[in-house]
Amino acid sequence: MNKTLRLRKGKQYNRTIKNRKNNVILIEPIVLETTDFEEPRIKIDDIKLIEGPKKVDSCAAPAEAAPAEAAPAEAAPAEAAPAEAAPAEAAPAEAAPAEAAPAADTEEEYSDEYYDEYSDDDPVEGILRGIVVSETGEHFVSDIGDNCIKKLDKVYGLIDIAGSIRGHNDSDIGYEAEFNCPCGMDMDKDNNIIIADLGNNCIRKIELTRVADEIKVNRVMTIAGSAAQEPGYVDGSIEEALFRFPSDVAIDSHGTIYVADSGNNCIRRIKDGQVTTFGEKTFNNPEGIAIQRVDDSIIVADTGNNCIKRITQDQTICVIAGKEGQPSGDISLPRNTQFEESAEQIRFNHPTGIIVDGEGNIFVSDTKNDCIRIITDSEATTIISISEEYKFNMPTGLAVEDDNLIILDTNNSTIRQINGVAKKIEKGPISKNGFLSLLNSLLS
Repeated sequence: MNKTLRLRKGKQYNRTIKNRKNNVILIEPIVLETTDFEEPRIKIDDIKLIEGPKKVDSCAAPAEAAPAEAAPAEAAPAEAAPAEAAPAEAAPAEAAPAEAAPAADTEEEYSDEYYDEYSDDDPVEGILRGIVVSETGEHFVSDIGDNCIKKLDKVYGLIDIAGSIRGHNDSDIGYEAEFNCPCGMDMDKDNNIIIADLGNNCIRKIELTRVADEIKVNRVMTIAGSAAQEPGYVDGSIEEALFRFPSDVAIDSHGTIYVADSGNNCIRRIKDGQVTTFGEKTFNNPEGIAIQRVDDSIIVADTGNNCIKRITQDQTICVIAGKEGQPSGDISLPRNTQFEESAEQIRFNHPTGIIVDGEGNIFVSDTKNDCIRIITDSEATTIISISEEYKFNMPTGLAVEDDNLIILDTNNSTIRQINGVAKKIEKGPISKNGFLSLLNSLLS
């Protein structure tokens, strides 16, 4: 019920703004209009400490893989409620040079199981796919089932900051904008969120705003590609360029944006207002992309080829884990196991999310093997699988915050956190008593 209150010294009131779906979009402090908060629906578990891995070396030669298979888990509900919107000043995402070279490609059929499942149905909240953490520690996730971007508040849970219904609409007001299966995200130097809008075949930006100014609140704009066009493959200006189901983005130290253009089986670069293809088209449905900060090389989850590749700035491509085109296999291991194996032996099954920490360690969501792999050097990787109570079910998006790894456990509609991964991971079982803890519980 809405209330109009008289402010008194020493007391704080809040005005809550909701969108058309009655989701909380913004909470403004110290104003007259307020709404009562619902009971928080997200529970926060204590975060426990484990130690994490050593440093990654440069490119390793292509390697043979070792099998594994996905094991679905049932999602359990939980609840969510309001929280404060995220800060940042509006500033355009920088694009980096490259010559426009329009290209045509044989029309290929593209299938993303989440897009196929949720692109035509009614909204399904809690299908989390992309995650990014700001420099100030704010967590933002993309929900492809609900076609919106949410902010995680550790008290009130997940709240919408942009997007409302499926479609394509740029808007100065975030909750009036529309997305179509927003996927991977990154944050630019001006604290704007850059998003691969998979179903709209374009790249979007959210200029985060802390307080409503009645003009712009979390403004959403398209920065490359056009949802008015059919999916395609054209290099050129950001207005002319065409994408086909872009699934992830990463931004290097110079502000250049790289895009995993999944349906075109390639990596695209947005620089100085131009979109170009970066490296040869040797990929098969790449769904994850990250930057190795030491040299701005691009690390790619080559999902359809079940391997991880590196692209250097001179556009040389090499395989650093898994074997290109090697079919995924089956390994038998307890779900509460982690161990090391050589890059020649490792075998992925639909790798998607990928992130590189400050020490150069590469983390991969091995989605259909229901585990997280850590590539620590050219000879060793670590498998993290989870005990029955905390087992993964199709993990996807990853983020690193300080020494902690944050994981989107997509089919469980859960955000998990493992502490201390940037130190040293101890070999042996991961027990349910603190090695892995929930950043929030299951979403409703």
